[in-house]
Amino acid sequence: KHIKNINKSYDFIYIRDAVSLIDKVLSNNFNKGVFNCGNGNLVSIGAIANNVLEIMGKPHLFQVQFEPGLVADISKAGHILNWKPKYSLVEGLTETLKGINLD
Repeated sequence: KHIKNINKSYDFIYIRDAVSLIDKVLSNNFNKGVFNCGNGNLVSIGAIANNVLEIMGKPHLFQVQFEPGLVADISKAGHILNWKPKYSLVEGLTETLKGINLD
């Protein structure tokens, strides 16, 4: 399948950051309420693809235009649990690509 809209933007988060939030919630015995999980930044599908290509040492292929989307409000997790994401988008993608055989 083809990506229909590379400008679609989402609030992506690296899995280690998501797991660290879940761990904080569970270890603090929070069993009520909702904690939003995200990075706090919008990133388009095309920008993700360009970042992956850059990490692989290849030129960007996509011309991306900003398209509004929803950003997770992670302030509650920060205030109550002293949590914030540790990994940037590029750091998370780099770590992910290390585990994939790209040959």
